[in-house]
Amino acid sequence: MVKIIDILSIARENNAYHIQLIAGYKPVFRINGENNELEGFETLTANDSEQYFRECLEIVSCSSIKKDYIIQQFENHKNTNFSIESKDVGRFRINVHIQKQTIALSIRVIPLDIPSPEQLNLPQLIYELCELEQGLIVVTGPSCHGKTTTIAAMINMINRNQNKHIITIEDPIEFVYENMSSYIQQRELGIDCNSISSALKNSLQQNPDIIFVGELNSPEVIEAAINASQAGHLVLSTICTNDVVQTIDHIISLFPSNEQSKIRQQLSGTLAAVICQRLVPSLALTRILTTEVLRTNYSVQSIIKSGQLQDLYKIIETSIQEGMHLFSQDLMSMVHKQMISFQTAIKYCNDKNYFEKIAHELLKDN
Repeated sequence: MVKIIDILSIARENNAYHIQLIAGYKPVFRINGENNELEGFETLTANDSEQYFRECLEIVSCSSIKKDYIIQQFENHKNTNFSIESKDVGRFRINVHIQKQTIALSIRVIPLDIPSPEQLNLPQLIYELCELEQGLIVVTGPSCHGKTTTIAAMINMINRNQNKHIITIEDPIEFVYENMSSYIQQRELGIDCNSISSALKNSLQQNPDIIFVGELNSPEVIEAAINASQAGHLVLSTICTNDVVQTIDHIISLFPSNEQSKIRQQLSGTLAAVICQRLVPSLALTRILTTEVLRTNYSVQSIIKSGQLQDLYKIIETSIQEGMHLFSQDLMSMVHKQMISFQTAIKYCNDKNYFEKIAHELLKDN
């Protein structure tokens, strides 16, 4: 049986960003958006996947407290998340779960180095956002489309260039930061704190400038994030949503109907920006980031307060000079720069009719 460390090494060598280890299948490596069974592997048994879980626990670079917590989470919930790190192959995020009464592992490959905003193809507005003193910045997109990497690029840029106190609250810790111009504390759910919302509330007593909370996944966490930004802190977080309007609607809809008006008011005053992102196939046979960006201004605040969120699309479309753009606009720009194909742009845009309209106008102008 191939050791887990060898599987992780092979994933790294082949630029895979995800690995699936499931009994009854060969190891599956996700490379450039495609699932691949690489040569040299046999079909995994239930014993193999159990052994891989044990080997991952042996790699966990922490005290026995962390290992005990991981095992307890798995026994109680039949599911657990944790990160591992080896000096030979780097860091990986591990999800262990049960399927068909057997253990299965889903492994996310964490980049060896934190990329820069330029390397990620992030919009220029990101530099302005990293200079903010307070507010809520939300990075959104589907799972495995680089949200945490975008946040890491922002934190790393702040860390290089600004003297800030940064606190991260994560489940689990993915990227590990070394103090440069800033000093950074990283807290992990279950190991360093018992809940995300309580850790976020408690962080206000620790004199932070910037707080990163892994995901806005409950009313309690959202309310704590809003309160932190109202108290004068810059708060960064993520949500698994597909565009700007869906993001804001999702945040508000998590609250009971009798509280939604209050949340709209609070959100309108604290939300600084929403960056929605997707990784799409490029002409260079890799994946490249495309984005939709909202930067809060007076018009955006008024729309959020009113609840007429569909009106945000027009604001974004007509505010390119403020750093905003729709997915369709960014995709069209990438086609024009020969970064992606027209077919890819059509496949991944939200509004195909709108995309065909701006494509026609661009061709007419040329």
